[in-house]
Amino acid sequence: MRIRVERSTVSTDPPVWAKLFQSASPTVIAGRREIQMNAAGHGAAIWLRQVTGSAPNLYYPSVNTYDQQTDSWSVRQTLDTLDAVTGNARPEVTVGSSIALWTDPRANSLGRVRWSRRVAGVWSAATTLDTALADKCPVTPQIRMAANGNAIATWLEFGSLSGNRLRFARFNAATALWRAVQTMPSGSGVEAAYLSSDNAGNVTLFYSDAASYNVQRYSATTDTWSAATPLFTGVPSAGSVNQQLELNSSGNGLTMV
Repeated sequence: MRIRVERSTVSTDPPVWAKLFQSASPTVIAGRREIQMNAAGHGAAIWLRQVTGSAPNLYYPSVNTYDQQTDSWSVRQTLDTLDAVTGNARPEVTVGSSIALWTDPRANSLGRVRWSRRVAGVWSAATTLDTALADKCPVTPQIRMAANGNAIATWLEFGSLSGNRLRFARFNAATALWRAVQTMPSGSGVEAAYLSSDNAGNVTLFYSDAASYNVQRYSATTDTWSAATPLFTGVPSAGSVNQQLELNSSGNGLTMV
């Protein structure tokens, strides 16, 4: 499977799309593709590339970065060769002082959240941010970064015994360190979550549980989360796990379920 990435030039009417990048091999399976772009037009694409000679369900997280000034993509870089993940892994990437985040849910007792950071054009060695509890499986990581390089990451842990939980961690760009991973005080019935942020690094988290749809907001100024605010109650339907949330630069937002 090839990956093809195109860019739109919005200065024209109608916008013109041009192919920018295509992976070389049509036979290598490429899964779980994610792409992000910042305000300056720089971008990053992360995806899972099948391990050569492996069973079809083993992959390496791989990334390509886009430079708006040169209108070019970097060569593919494999972020993790020591820890191949399953096709159910989910990658996520930010742009700017880029951070890549992915989960390895291959076994409930070994499920991990892994990450790498790009500094001066070089991606760091992949390391483990969090290891799931024995009965939990980490999925759907999300990360949002402020202009100053600070970031918030969240992910869900699905549990067969003690229920689901929503985890988060904050990255401090000044120290290049993550704070201790914490569990959001949102109960054990979280079914899906979506993260969005404004230009100042304030983050809004929109999630559903067994009873309602809820919003919590992180303030970059006070470094605190607000209490959960139910938007409306009612048991979410099975098809509502793909809810969406978008914020503008001022922090005003829209949700869709």
